[in-house]
Amino acid sequence: MRTFSTSLLMLAASLGCSPAPEGSATSITPDTYPSESAAAVCRLFFSCPINGLFEEFRLRFVDEATCRATYLRALDADTADLVTLARGTSVRFDPAAARRCFDGIVRACSLRDPNGACESIFVGTIALGGACRRQEQCAGDAYCDTGDDVDRGPTCPGTCRARVALGAVCTSSAQCTRVGVQGNAVCEPFESTTRCIDQRETNTAGVGQPCAGSVTSGNVETFANCQAGLTCVLSATSGMLPPTTGTCRAPIALGAECSPMGPGCAGAAQCRPTGPGSVTGTCQGITVQNTAGQPCDSSRLCNSLRYLVCRDGTCQSVGTGAVGTPCAIGTEVFLCNAGLYCDTSGTSFTCQPKLDAGMPCRDRDACVSGACSGEPRVCQMNICR
Repeated sequence: MRTFSTSLLMLAASLGCSPAPEGSATSITPDTYPSESAAAVCRLFFSCPINGLFEEFRLRFVDEATCRATYLRALDADTADLVTLARGTSVRFDPAAARRCFDGIVRACSLRDPNGACESIFVGTIALGGACRRQEQCAGDAYCDTGDDVDRGPTCPGTCRARVALGAVCTSSAQCTRVGVQGNAVCEPFESTTRCIDQRETNTAGVGQPCAGSVTSGNVETFANCQAGLTCVLSATSGMLPPTTGTCRAPIALGAECSPMGPGCAGAAQCRPTGPGSVTGTCQGITVQNTAGQPCDSSRLCNSLRYLVCRDGTCQSVGTGAVGTPCAIGTEVFLCNAGLYCDTSGTSFTCQPKLDAGMPCRDRDACVSGACSGEPRVCQMNICR
């Protein structure tokens, strides 16, 4: 289920917790799919024990109702397009798979499709050789070949073709055969070419054990993750390359010394520098301020979901998500209202009306259709990939 992983709430991609209550037994339809997915993700956020950055997001959401509303505002044209196709004949919607998917992610406290049902919600009906414009339309283990070119973009309609086996040469992950619940087939560089491999993850590394790195055996690459409650402290590295391995450590208690390269702080605490330019700090608890005029500093954060930013020690309102209001200031990002996108072409980033087909674009979020491609890049009539 590709669209589920594109929402902003995929920041909670892997959270360890104890089982949580299942959702409603009400049958899910294509029209209720967005709201049901929002409910499941937000139930996960507010029922699973999480810490650090994820706890900060929970504080910013305030409650499940605000979380659901924010999630639905963040969904893009990709979801709307898929729902529209599911009302037709090229994509069949499976309500039972949707219910298993949403109940499963809440029970597992993970958005990584814990039971395999999420990939079965939208089922393609177009046979091999048939015309298509997105992967979900193709039946069986097939993909939509749109001949995507770096400069020209995709060609629509594409053609449904059989996926290739693990180990086979590929040019995109869409071409790789589907694998089991625990795997994720991707197209990765290998020697002088690229090939399909099965990427898997384990969540069994304990305190002091290695994490973040991977081990490849045949066509399977396995990544080691820490057990629930632990954090992966990345190793120091030289040169320009980011660290690729680390060690599992327990979170640091409130008030204890910490480092940006060290273990994360427990609960909602974050590592705050002890002074300007300092490489060490202390784990400090944070609160999120939801009203303009409230004081703000490194531990009292203004809620950007309520269009607040910290200026001169006070939370100040910077807009409403309407046309012409800011959508980004510094590191803070603000959601634009329906039908608008964040225009980053100028020196100040503002919410502007989405662009119709044929208009120049920089990315797909700017287009009404959710599709931006070609050379020069312009908004397309429909999503094609």
